[in-house]
Amino acid sequence: MGYWIGITGIVTSALILAYPHSTPVHFAMYYWAGSVYACQATFFAWANDVLRYEDDSLRAVVISSMNMGSNAINAWWSIVFYGANFAPYFTRGMWAMIAVSIAMAVWTGLLVWMHVRMVKRREVETENLMTVGKENSDRDRGRDLQFGQDTKV
Repeated sequence: MGYWIGITGIVTSALILAYPHSTPVHFAMYYWAGSVYACQATFFAWANDVLRYEDDSLRAVVISSMNMGSNAINAWWSIVFYGANFAPYFTRGMWAMIAVSIAMAVWTGLLVWMHVRMVKRREVETENLMTVGKENSDRDRGRDLQFGQDTKV
């Protein structure tokens, strides 16, 4: 989803900047750009999924911070970059959208990399715990047989 947002933001803003007097291009690009609003819910679900093995308090802080950040940006973004004095071309807003879209794609790549690394680390830790547990079980079974106790495990 983050890559979709990045690509959508870059392409739609660039085409609006490239064709400032084309009404069909503007309508089509604004329509396409509207698809990114569906991505917020997906990001929240992804964060929830990625943090499912972490402490509940960490997950709560991350998701509430995401919500707070979203609301803070939505409160001022349109005023700063899409004010009425910039109409009808909104050049500043289009350039800001391109910059933020690039940042979103990079940020998504970083999050995916960190998640994959965490999953691999968790798999290695689980494997090590299982190996240590099996070794301890085998050692305990040997000790029981040494002292004449036949235990079933």
